[in-house]
Amino acid sequence: TYIKGTNILTLWNLQPGNYLLEIQIADVLGNYQDLSTLRVPVMIRAAWWQTWWFRASIILLALAVLALYWFRRQNKIREELNLKKKLTELELANLRAQMNPHFIFNSLNTVKLQVVGGNPKVAEAYLDRFSKLMRRVLDYSSKDLISLEDEIDFLREYVEMEQIRFRNFFICEIDTPEESLGWSFIQIPPMVLQPYVENAIRHGLLPLKSGKGKLTISVKLEDERCTLSIRDNGIGREAAAAFKDSELPFARSRGMQISHERLAKIASHTLPDMILEVLDLYDEDGSGAGTMVQISFTFESW
Repeated sequence: TYIKGTNILTLWNLQPGNYLLEIQIADVLGNYQDLSTLRVPVMIRAAWWQTWWFRASIILLALAVLALYWFRRQNKIREELNLKKKLTELELANLRAQMNPHFIFNSLNTVKLQVVGGNPKVAEAYLDRFSKLMRRVLDYSSKDLISLEDEIDFLREYVEMEQIRFRNFFICEIDTPEESLGWSFIQIPPMVLQPYVENAIRHGLLPLKSGKGKLTISVKLEDERCTLSIRDNGIGREAAAAFKDSELPFARSRGMQISHERLAKIASHTLPDMILEVLDLYDEDGSGAGTMVQISFTFESW
């Protein structure tokens, strides 16, 4: 840089730091004088916004803002999940509360039918079993989950009551794995299977006009999944639909609707990998040969 006619040297856009300014003298023709070069050290101080501590403060402030946003976002998500969980639990409790009166009403209606029909001994035997079963129902009403063994025992007692009522019109087989597999410790919602058993008996088996009705309840473990099956050799869903507007006692099943709603809530809240299947069974000639309901889930997820 040449300076002519002034004693002011202006250096633009120099970054903060240490510099060495060299100065030499030249005549008007541009010939440098045979003099030593003058070297002047120059230090340019950084502005406050260019200092490391300011930049570090900005970075820390940005990280703090991001962290605060992340924590608030996580808290909001957690609160929303907790609220959704509480709402789902309330809905499940409401559905379970509806299930118990439904079951009680059906059972008491059975006693009434036996008394009116002139079968006091059957009514007495039924009432005895009903009182024992009701104690279990009341105990289950305060629980979100029970062991699968308790659920199967409950179903066994319930089916025996129905066999008393309908004078062994059908037989029942309950197939469970070996005790060594630990299936009895699997946890499920109480009375989640009973409406499907009731539906199989009333909609599938009772309308049978010939042959012996058969109900099969099975528990299978395979590849860390538990499959609960309820199978009947009844008339099938298509034929059963013909009774939906009739006045027969097996024509309506409020319990099925409640149970479907419960399972939907359970699937969305507790067990997203649960699968519910309702399969129609047919004979070789294509006529209805019953229905099978399957509920499968990863049993370690309960």
